[in-house]
Amino acid sequence: FDEKGLRWARRVTEALDKKLYITLNTIVFEHEFKLLEEALDFYEVLQPDALIIQDLGVAALIRQRKSKTPLHLSTQGAWFGQGGYLELNDLNISRVILPRELSRAEISQLRETFPELELEVFVHGAMCYSISGRCFWSIALGSRSGNRGTCAQPCRREYQPNGKPELATCCFSPKDLRLIEQVGQLQNLGV
Repeated sequence: FDEKGLRWARRVTEALDKKLYITLNTIVFEHEFKLLEEALDFYEVLQPDALIIQDLGVAALIRQRKSKTPLHLSTQGAWFGQGGYLELNDLNISRVILPRELSRAEISQLRETFPELELEVFVHGAMCYSISGRCFWSIALGSRSGNRGTCAQPCRREYQPNGKPELATCCFSPKDLRLIEQVGQLQNLGV
């Protein structure tokens, strides 16, 4: 969305009493900080319900700017709860979108350990061959990076072992995530 499209989306979400989240879930390079600053200026005026970020440097910049916009850590932040909670809290991150790889027991443990932290999980979609999109395979094959939001999904293609087409298989692709029937259980966990 460009700025005009985001203004329209904000009007629609407000009219329908819905939320507007903007994703900044990519690693930001040094030469992109001027564009990031301009985008953050615009978001302060737009007032989305939250910014979803991956790069903790972006979160630090937003905190430094004294923004009141809530921050959510993207699944690409790959936070499994083994450390860094104090840093997330210091950066005003109120919600963590958990990595898709976590089991129900691990999610439950996170809920018990961090009761004040909002937790969100994906219930549908592609499982990444890597850990929640932190993959370098796509960029190694060309100019598209999952860490920059443009994964070419090479793990979901068929490959022929030893050049034998009759043995072609999607040997790297995990099954798609389908938890729609478990939404009630996830809600009971406090997600």
